[in-house]
Amino acid sequence: MFYSQRRANLKYLPGVGYCYGTDIGMAESTDGGQTWNYIGEAIGLEYEGGRNSWWAPEVVYANAQYHMFVSRIKGIYTEWGGVAVMLHFTSDDLRNWTFSDELPMHNVIDPAIFPMTDGNWRMYYKQDSKTLMIDSPDLKNWSEVGIAADDAGQEGPNVFRWKGHYWMIADVWHGQQIYRSDDLTDWTLQDGGTILGEPGVRRDDAAFGRHADVIVQGDRAFILYFTHPGGDTDHDQATSLKRTSVQVAELTYQNGKIFCDRNQPLNYRWDPDGLDW
Repeated sequence: MFYSQRRANLKYLPGVGYCYGTDIGMAESTDGGQTWNYIGEAIGLEYEGGRNSWWAPEVVYANAQYHMFVSRIKGIYTEWGGVAVMLHFTSDDLRNWTFSDELPMHNVIDPAIFPMTDGNWRMYYKQDSKTLMIDSPDLKNWSEVGIAADDAGQEGPNVFRWKGHYWMIADVWHGQQIYRSDDLTDWTLQDGGTILGEPGVRRDDAAFGRHADVIVQGDRAFILYFTHPGGDTDHDQATSLKRTSVQVAELTYQNGKIFCDRNQPLNYRWDPDGLDW
């Protein structure tokens, strides 16, 4: 697991400063996702010096290498701001990373990569609170495709294939909005509201679900998301109100729609070799 390692335990850091100056943290599970151990920070990302901000990594395996796409903002801010660029790194071991190139767009965050049926790769990402798309044959040269979704302000898109359809989730800041597609280009909003919009009852789950990812294993799908267990506003001092918690819940499918009851007990053991896009 790769994630933005927020600095919630720093005292006297005003505003949203704890969301900046972030490294990319790593955690591993040896029991199919039941428990996770922190193993440190991704090595080799910084190339300019100083304290900078790394957000929302996406990692895929292609051409005998691991590829990370990650947003970087120079410096630290205490209010939301800064210009984000998208950077591409490669690795042979998922720990040590080498800079490859900078993608040709700015003020973009939250990449999500999905393989196309024609052999190309598609990236979905946030720009100006919309989800946009670009394509590449080699993960280095990119061409614009257009807008995937702009019906509501959103971030953190994630795309997966399940139950004979392509699905996209997007964080709309009061849960996850769901879209469906048959071609990865034209997306239809699922009616009925968001999932993970109502607080759960499990420990650290009493807040709406933010910036999610989905793991598909056979005919089952699981959504991983994070919460602010102490509240959904930014606070200047209290670590308890800044900290985040990663949660998991199972998705269900009925009559062409996706649902999620985050309070249902889980029984799973993920197989890395059984992951489906």
